[in-house]
Amino acid sequence: MNFRKYKSQLLVGSVFLFPILFYVLLSIGKHGYTRLAYYGPHQAQMKMEQAYVLDSGSFVNQNADTILIQDNLHKITVWSLIHTRDYLLTPSVIANLQFLQDRFKDRKELQFFSLVSNEVSDGDMRSFIQKLNIETHNWQVLHTDSVRDNQFAQNQLFLKYKQLPDSLNQVVPTVQLVLVDQNLRIRGYFDGATHKEVKEELLDAIDMLIREQYVIYKDKSKIKKGI
Repeated sequence: MNFRKYKSQLLVGSVFLFPILFYVLLSIGKHGYTRLAYYGPHQAQMKMEQAYVLDSGSFVNQNADTILIQDNLHKITVWSLIHTRDYLLTPSVIANLQFLQDRFKDRKELQFFSLVSNEVSDGDMRSFIQKLNIETHNWQVLHTDSVRDNQFAQNQLFLKYKQLPDSLNQVVPTVQLVLVDQNLRIRGYFDGATHKEVKEELLDAIDMLIREQYVIYKDKSKIKKGI
């Protein structure tokens, strides 16, 4: 057999076979990967079968399109809260999200959503997006109504707010990022203003959700018993 003659065909074939082999290896057997926790009210961890599910909500994005929560079924989403007149925390959060957006630029199942916590006009919103260079192909900036958006952030994403002293009369936008899985369940909270946490912990968590559909996880209770 002339190996050189078939070398190119073998190389091309291996390119198509590798993803199939990867899927088979992940799908068979039981692996020791850790499953991300599930969260609910007060950011408390919950059992998978009791996991809180985002089930309602409609918003308007930067293009005046209506966005429904249910549209994100089968997608991984990262939620944040931003304030267009905050020049200290919000730019840091956006910069870290842009890092993630670039890191996962080839993953179409990953989407970003930023709720605007303050009242803002359409023109100011477009100016804000342009100024901070937000690429909106997979990043929705939602500014339907500040009261409704903040209620959704508190009552469904369970984000926590901090009140500044009364003399300043201002609410600090939370810098927490919320990771939601393909089944609309909350799977983690992360400090969006800390680059190290986003670069390491949140990035790893997104990777875990991407591969979670292919992996059979071990039951932790059985692992402790040696089963």
